[in-house]
Amino acid sequence: MRPGLVVFRAEQGFAGTFAELVVDAVQDALADGHVFLVGSRAITLATERGRTPPGRRRCRTGHPPLPT
Repeated sequence: MRPGLVVFRAEQGFAGTFAELVVDAVQDALADGHVFLVGSRAITLATERGRTPPGRRRCRTGHPPLPT
């Protein structure tokens, strides 16, 4: 069994350059294919760098209303 890395990032790009710093920090792990990215911003940044992760998922951006 090989270790893996799960990276959670924002769904939108409202966090400034923080998502870019996180994706840059996991470049080696992305190259090995042991990363699961959560959040479309991180997925987009990784793909722009030529590192499309095998594991990826968008986050929910909202939730259904609570019953009253």
